[in-house]
Amino acid sequence: MKWPDELKLAIVTGACVIAIAILFKNVLHIQPSFIISPPLLVFIVYLIIRTTSKTKYDDTLYWGLAIGIVTILTILLYAF
Repeated sequence: MKWPDELKLAIVTGACVIAIAILFKNVLHIQPSFIISPPLLVFIVYLIIRTTSKTKYDDTLYWGLAIGIVTILTILLYAF
């Protein structure tokens, strides 16, 4: 069974949000106000853009990497 692209990215986004929450609570011991927003914003942008344009970068892999990079940058922002 082939999964839809939206479902794949939703799973990646959910995993990143959970990772941020666990890392911030148990490792960094901080509670920022917008920890969930950055990965979700990238996912929402994907949902909007995928219907309006078809480019060679309109691939699930690129969007998944973007969500991962935004998650890492959010963690680094609060870690240092």
